Amino acid sequence: REAVLWMGNTLREMRRFEARLRAAAASPGSQQDFAVVVDTALSRVFQDEPYLTEARDEAVCAITLAGNEAEGAQLVVVPLWKDLRGLRVSVSDLRHAHGAAVIPAAAVEVNRVGYIEIGPPEYNWFVEKRGLYPDVLFTDDPADVPAERDAQPFFITVYAKEDTAPGDYSGTIRVEAEACALVEVPLAVHVLDFALSKETHLKTSCWMNE
Repeated sequence: REAVLWMGNTLREMRRFEARLRAAAASPGSQQDFAVVVDTALSRVFQDEPYLTEARDEAVCAITLAGNEAEGAQLVVVPLWKDLRGLRVSVSDLRHAHGAAVIPAAAVEVNRVGYIEIGPPEYNWFVEKRGLYPDVLFTDDPADVPAERDAQPFFITVYAKEDTAPGDYSGTIRVEAEACALVEVPLAVHVLDFALSKETHLKTSCWMNE
C-alpha cells in the first residue's frame, strides 16, 4: 500500500513538472520565474490541477468582435517553482493597423479569476471534480500567487463601441511580479465591419428538471 501511494504521488508530481515545462515552452521570451500562456475564455483552468497546454508557434492573444460587443480570452500565469509577489496584468492602448483609430486601454478589462468551493452534488448525476472551481472575476489589483499553485488565470475582455472603426488593432499585455522579469504578450484584436444591436430579444426557458 505504501508503495502504491508513493507511486501515485510521484506520478502526480511528474505530471505537474511536465505541465510547467509545457507552459514555459509556450510562454513568450525566456522567462525563468513564471510562464504566460494564452487560452480561450471557454477553458476551465483549475488552480490545483496541472495546466497541460500544447506548444504554439506564436504566443498571441487574438480576439475578434463586432461593434457594440465585448469579447474575451484567458491569460494563464503558471509559477515556475517560485512564489510570485504582487502579480499584476495590464494592457496598452490598441492601435489600428491602417489609420489613427485607437481602442483605449480603458476599454480593455483585466480580471483575476477567483475560485469557489464545490461540494457533493445535490442531484444524482456524477460530478467530475469536487473542490475549487473557477468562478469569481476579481479586479486587476496585484495579487500573490504561491509556487505550489498550478495556475492563475486572468480574463482579458475587449469592448468595441458601435462606431469603432473595423479592422485590425494591436497592443501589448504586460505581466509583472516583484523581483521577476517582465513578460509581454502581443494582443491582436480584429473588429468586424458591423455592429450588434443595442437590445437583443430572445425567448428562453429557465425551467430545469432532473
